[in-house]
Amino acid sequence: MITFPLIEAKNLAQLNECRLSDDQYLELLPGIFADLNYCITPTLRAYAHQSITHEGDILSARSALWIHTGIAPVTLVRGPRTVRLDSKYRNTGPRRRIQSHNILKLGNVFVTDCDRTAVDLLLEDLESGIGYLPSLLRAGARYERMLDCLERIRSVAGKKRVQAVLSQLPSDIFSYNRPNHSDTSLMARPAGVHPSSTP
Repeated sequence: MITFPLIEAKNLAQLNECRLSDDQYLELLPGIFADLNYCITPTLRAYAHQSITHEGDILSARSALWIHTGIAPVTLVRGPRTVRLDSKYRNTGPRRRIQSHNILKLGNVFVTDCDRTAVDLLLEDLESGIGYLPSLLRAGARYERMLDCLERIRSVAGKKRVQAVLSQLPSDIFSYNRPNHSDTSLMARPAGVHPSSTP
């Protein structure tokens, strides 16, 4: 098992030093920092959360965004955003019903996949979620899987609004942000098939 080297600021001087060196350190909890030199892959970024989460926690939303893309929203400092499939640690994360195919295991850490992460961020804050969408698409999210994931979430505020916005997005956001994009993705396709479904 990997033990990730987190840095805990012991006094105000260390805290200020780490916060001023934000190109080298990332604050995961107030006063707890990860050295970005060790956060170069999604798996290593997931390991950075291991010692500050409980076994069985599933990292989601802003935490999963950082793991998949390396993008660190300012809200990351509030601590890991987690959900659980059970009620063992109610104080760390609410219980959620998440499809098993929307949960990845990176090392010993559970994290929502790119599709569920995109949906969670869109439901949480539609405007910022749209801003993160291209990066999550490059990391592996797909339009049809996002819609399927959204459809399976029951009784959540903003669901219809997110569905409406996704259906209105310009098609090139899904084609141009795919890995290994080529002009062949713009070739004719059957009616009703979204560009992101192109292999």
